[in-house]
Amino acid sequence: MTALKDAKVPFYKNMMLITDFNCGVANAQIELRFQNVFLYTTQELAKGKLADIDSRLKPASWIKDHIYRERPFVPTSIHNVPFGNIDFAAYANYTCYRALGSNTRPNIFIHITDPGVGFGKDRSILVTDEHNVFIGPNNGSLGLMAKYFESRSIGYTLHKIDIPFIEHIERMRTGSPTYILPHTFHGRDLFAVVAGLIAGGVHPSSLALDEDEKILEPAYAQNISRLPANVGEKAHFQVFRDNTAGNIKTSFSVDQKSFDRIVAEGAKYHISKPNGARIQLPFLKRQMTFPAKNVFADMKAGEPLLYLGSTFAINWDERFVELAINMGNAGQSLDVSPLHGAEMLIERIQ
Repeated sequence: MTALKDAKVPFYKNMMLITDFNCGVANAQIELRFQNVFLYTTQELAKGKLADIDSRLKPASWIKDHIYRERPFVPTSIHNVPFGNIDFAAYANYTCYRALGSNTRPNIFIHITDPGVGFGKDRSILVTDEHNVFIGPNNGSLGLMAKYFESRSIGYTLHKIDIPFIEHIERMRTGSPTYILPHTFHGRDLFAVVAGLIAGGVHPSSLALDEDEKILEPAYAQNISRLPANVGEKAHFQVFRDNTAGNIKTSFSVDQKSFDRIVAEGAKYHISKPNGARIQLPFLKRQMTFPAKNVFADMKAGEPLLYLGSTFAINWDERFVELAINMGNAGQSLDVSPLHGAEMLIERIQ
């Protein structure tokens, strides 16, 4: 972990909201809260009023130039991250960041995924030396991002949010001298407020305690490895379930050229539980064999396959391997819970 290159506060282009909500009311509360605080902070910062509350709220130099009227801020949100699935939450953060690619201006990401969003000591702001900002609980959902940054030598700093200070700001903003941050809705009442302040030109370190914090990593981020390439070779790997179609994301990372070679060899794999217990196809009562294929169309409906997914992995020019059943649900067939990740054993048999 390295410190930021400088203390400049840039103009942010996008605000990405990632949650495990599946209720329109909860979603709307977060987004409206952000918009409310965002408008308040940009207006009040431009007038210099928040600096009167505390010198730490000194705005960035560009705020007085009314740059927001010239270059509008773009909010985007996704919801329905499986509740409690930290592996999926880490994957969601990572893929949304990678999807933006090399941007002319940095972005703010708010991630609100349990467990750990409610009251606790792990309220965090991750800031990279490219000025991207990630706000949310340090519950493992930042682990894949950290591994990616380290592989690219992108420096980052993890700040711990100063909750009493945010409460102080909110008392002034709302005119409620007895306001106390609720223990249960930090996405709306803490993370959205912090995002609004940062988007309005306050440096993230001004909203944080002077404490070091270590980024937690989910098991998925800790076990990124190579797919077994030789017959008889076995390996333990991590998986989590994508509920959209039931496909299984694995922690195997392979480049296209290597995977094409595996497909040309007619490679096939057996998937087992970590203790070696075989997983059988429902009704047919035979072990599930996953041939390596490039596309779903190479298999008939109901047949399993192992393929190279579209998500770019940590290493250059590599992507994550996935397991699927054409027109079926691999997660259900392999008994992978939608709530959390799992460990499995793979063996190349051909």
